[in-house]
Amino acid sequence: MATSEKTLLSAGSFCWADLNSTDPGKTRSFYTELMGWTLKDVPMGEGPTYTMVMSGEHGVGGMYAMDSAQKDMGVPSHWMCYILVDDLEAMTKKAADLGATVVAQPFSVGQFGTMSVLVDPTGANFALWKSSTGEATAANGVGTLCWNELLTEDTGKASDFYTKLLDWTGEAMPMANMNYTVFKNGQAPAAGMMELPAEAKKHGAKPHWLLYVSVADCDQTIARCKELGGGVCMPATDFEGVGRGAILTDPTGAAFGVIRLNKTC
Repeated sequence: MATSEKTLLSAGSFCWADLNSTDPGKTRSFYTELMGWTLKDVPMGEGPTYTMVMSGEHGVGGMYAMDSAQKDMGVPSHWMCYILVDDLEAMTKKAADLGATVVAQPFSVGQFGTMSVLVDPTGANFALWKSSTGEATAANGVGTLCWNELLTEDTGKASDFYTKLLDWTGEAMPMANMNYTVFKNGQAPAAGMMELPAEAKKHGAKPHWLLYVSVADCDQTIARCKELGGGVCMPATDFEGVGRGAILTDPTGAAFGVIRLNKTC
């Protein structure tokens, strides 16, 4: 797997993602075959085993089994995207003051760090993360997580929330058939945002953060996804000046994006 050196992350950057899966066996097989990832199980004391997702030697994400309570509530498999912060308690409170719902107050994740889980004012889940292991970094290259995108029914409310919470700035980027916003963390692009497509809503999609994985060939990845039992939400699309991407689903229904970038992420 072609990963390059790591990039140092600053507060306000997306730093991690993990998959809460209704069928871990099925998703483990799917993603290792599709992405070339390797998996490393990490015991978490009395809690469920957490599986580290590795691209080459670098950890790029995780996955774990959905608990029975969530399954009974009909919660679907989904990826959770994490944002790095310097002061978890203060940022969790700030998010709540800005209208977010706190699903899980700050709690410890072994020796790795602390986190909280929230729902933004438009209904999208996300997590805040404070690392306990020093400077936070992210791997670059094919097989790594390279972009995060908010699909929401109220872009104005979402923009107001995230710019106030994280001191992001939002810049409109004209794109064919849609209005797209790029959020910047300082001078660096941090995330994107667009209106949740009507077709997606027809199929039950709710506001959510979508992660993108860097791939060597978008079309080949789509074909392989289908062979492995996954689906296609958005076919291969060329984004001028960026690359060629698509939105897919794994065999349990969790959505994720793939993109062949013009430049290595």
